Amino acid sequence: MKTSINVRSRYILFSLLTALLFGCASNKPTLMSFEYLPAVFEHEYAENEAKAYLINDQETYNELLGKLKMRQQDRDEYNEYWENNSLLLVYGGTRPSSGYNIQTDTVISTGKKLEVFATLTEPGANCMVADMISYPMQLLAIPKTSANDDIKLVLKSSSKPCR
Repeated sequence: MKTSINVRSRYILFSLLTALLFGCASNKPTLMSFEYLPAVFEHEYAENEAKAYLINDQETYNELLGKLKMRQQDRDEYNEYWENNSLLLVYGGTRPSSGYNIQTDTVISTGKKLEVFATLTEPGANCMVADMISYPMQLLAIPKTSANDDIKLVLKSSSKPCR
């Protein structure tokens, strides 16, 4: 009788541990809500590739702007966001002319990872654009996340026809 309880207890314990381990290993993708934040930036020339940056405090935000050689016009402090939100800077990289635009479509969290799906629209072949370097980007507020630097930007390209 004592042996069957022992075996049964072991089986229950083994089942619970297995469920716990497999539950932690499979991070179910979660669609995240986001809010666009209006922000206008000034740039010094910097050759940067498209990337998404997760920002969890004002100090990190200031450091990132310095790294990207950017200054925010009419600079707002985002103190109201830091307690419940993170900021996500979706950066389309350095582009050879005006007419480029980036639009975030979806943000998905898979535990410690973020996947950002965005569309980079470029001017069509016959479009008249200013001959100046541009830096398309969006600043988003997302729910506070424990994601680390493992952020994947999936960038889809499209072309905007001109009339």
